[in-house]
Amino acid sequence: MKKQEVNNDPIILKARTIVVPPPNLQDYVIRITGTAPYCQLRFGEKAKWEMMKKMEEEQSNIKKKKVREPRNYQEEYDQSMYKTDTGQFGINSSSFRNSMIASTKILNYQTTKAKLSIFVLADGYDFRDLTPLTFIYGEPKRYESPVRVVSSFGKVSTDIRIRAIWHKWYADVHVQFDDDQFHIEDVVNLLNRAGQQVGIGEGRPNSRDSYGTGFGTFVVANGDIAK
Repeated sequence: MKKQEVNNDPIILKARTIVVPPPNLQDYVIRITGTAPYCQLRFGEKAKWEMMKKMEEEQSNIKKKKVREPRNYQEEYDQSMYKTDTGQFGINSSSFRNSMIASTKILNYQTTKAKLSIFVLADGYDFRDLTPLTFIYGEPKRYESPVRVVSSFGKVSTDIRIRAIWHKWYADVHVQFDDDQFHIEDVVNLLNRAGQQVGIGEGRPNSRDSYGTGFGTFVVANGDIAK
């Protein structure tokens, strides 16, 4: 059998070029001021419990006569708001992120890139369901308004919704963004567009189910940007 020769020459490794740079994420806190009332309706715990109870009864084929319980308007008002365990009121942080991403459509920017490049960091979390919150500053009040309710069978009825409303308010939005995609001036302009053209909360201009009621608009306060 022929003996196999072993090559003892030194191995030379070629220099490898890195083509994927690390994320260039920047953090800024941008103050916004409401230009219209902000109206909030959190999905309450009682509504969740009633939905779960209804589904359990349907699965077990239990048919019960529906008994209308008296409404507790103060409870509905309390549950309409996001709040931390220390009592600080907040806005769902994703509201700002979603409105900024939605505003990129006006500019024909790729929405997919915006989703991967713009984030809003939380100041705290709701004490009931851990929803990330951006703190809102101002005094909330109870707001009652009639609404049209369409059932799954197409039947239309009316109801009274109890919401929380801030007539005068401001917030400090903690924005994180990819500086390779957007610069701070771009982010400020996007947030301004989001506030004036998209809005947040109930009755906003870009409401999913209506044309809005003029609520939930805001502007970036001049000069109030901190890294």
